[in-house]
Amino acid sequence: MGKKADIQPWKKTCVLRPEIRERKLTASDFAIDLHKVINGGPGKVPFYCDPGQFFATTYTTQNLRQFCKVVLRRLAEESRTHSQHSII
Repeated sequence: MGKKADIQPWKKTCVLRPEIRERKLTASDFAIDLHKVINGGPGKVPFYCDPGQFFATTYTTQNLRQFCKVVLRRLAEESRTHSQHSII
């Protein structure tokens, strides 16, 4: 019989991000500012405007993956519809 694996406490195996360690999270860290996404604006660009940074820090649940599929399909259909109108 093999050696029994020891489970380490999460505090020993995970490194918390600075904003979590320093308790600097606010409600706005959990909500998307759609106005800034669409129009940009002054100040720091939200991390969720950068797909690489967003998906590096976001756990993609089944619902998020399904949502992305629906959005991409709709965008593809809209693109196809607009290209057909420009031909006619």
